[in-house]
Amino acid sequence: MMSAMKTASTPYRRGVRAGEGRNRSRRFPARTPLRYGVLAVFIALISLGLGPLFALLAPYSAYGRMVSSLLGPLYGMGNNLLARLAERSGSFAFYRVEAASLGLGALLVAGATFILLAVLAWRNGRTYCNTICPVGTVLGSLARFSLFRPRIDAEQCVGCGVCARSCKASCIDPATRRIDHSRCVLCLDCLGNCRKGALTYACKERHAPNP
Repeated sequence: MMSAMKTASTPYRRGVRAGEGRNRSRRFPARTPLRYGVLAVFIALISLGLGPLFALLAPYSAYGRMVSSLLGPLYGMGNNLLARLAERSGSFAFYRVEAASLGLGALLVAGATFILLAVLAWRNGRTYCNTICPVGTVLGSLARFSLFRPRIDAEQCVGCGVCARSCKASCIDPATRRIDHSRCVLCLDCLGNCRKGALTYACKERHAPNP
């Protein structure tokens, strides 16, 4: 799943590094109600024992479904082809396996999931990871307390917005020079694209208590 999303956003990252002004990944604001709403639905489905439904939202289930439904049959056909060729040469390095028989419903769900992830990754980077995925929402909530994180040096930042355009998670606001760490996926592309060295990966600041 993550690999498919990363592959879909590769042309965009190349464009940023080449200096293109057009942002292929459209910036979108935080959808906090949507994030926690999906998480609440996910928890409710688990509590009610509705496995097939919450499996549609679980990222690991979605990945396994795409691999088994879309790549499984291709693997079986390729293996059987090699087994047939090996038999003709008197080798038993490969053996035939029974081709997986999948229903139309499983193929449609897997195909729709793949298309949805690909479109979201192409248009908005890691939208699924930090907005829809319930696991991403939980990890994002914990990331607020992380000791190390990307930081913007306000004195060196010139507000060019290159970091925001290279951010697949759309979590950087160049106007306020702030990073939404609950949505950051730590790809660290912003560090490599900042021409002024205003971004670093360092220990978060600790504010002194008020006297």
